Amino acid sequence: MSRRRNVIMLTAVVGLVMAKPAVAQSAPPPQPTPSLTIFDWLNGAWRGTATVETPNGTHTLTQTERFGPMLGGAVRLIEGKGYGPNGEVQFNAMAVLYGLPDGSYAMHSWAQGRQGIYPVKPQADGFDWEIPAGPMSIRYEARRREGKWVETGYRIMPGKPPVPFYRMELTRIGEVDWAAGQPAAR
Repeated sequence: MSRRRNVIMLTAVVGLVMAKPAVAQSAPPPQPTPSLTIFDWLNGAWRGTATVETPNGTHTLTQTERFGPMLGGAVRLIEGKGYGPNGEVQFNAMAVLYGLPDGSYAMHSWAQGRQGIYPVKPQADGFDWEIPAGPMSIRYEARRREGKWVETGYRIMPGKPPVPFYRMELTRIGEVDWAAGQPAAR
């Protein structure tokens, strides 16, 4: 009985050893992705104001953003926080910006209990992205204007002109080592 068990174990081990090269050979090679250096102007810490038009009126927040490279520059992490008049966080978002093998860019974003993956379109002075929202969409246009990060959000209904509802104007306040800074202790 133990001899039979040894033969079965040996057969299983040989099978695993032989299978490993076959699995490695079948994996597709990694695909190159476009450089993210066009977004380098955003690296750092930013602060300013964000104004949002809602059905309940206009709200102005102190807005902060952190933008930085991770994984050797293969992705960019973005964290945004909006603070109310009493200093309480009223808005918090996180996003990962990355390139795709077809040469385009995308952003995976999490904010206010929602998340999604959205195409990002570089522009000469910034970038745009659009979020589907039922029968309408929301387009954000982020631009570099006189050293500031200026972002405008538009509600877009089919057959109607875009309606601005969001404006953020931030000044770069310094360097940050986030996200590629000091790693967790070993």
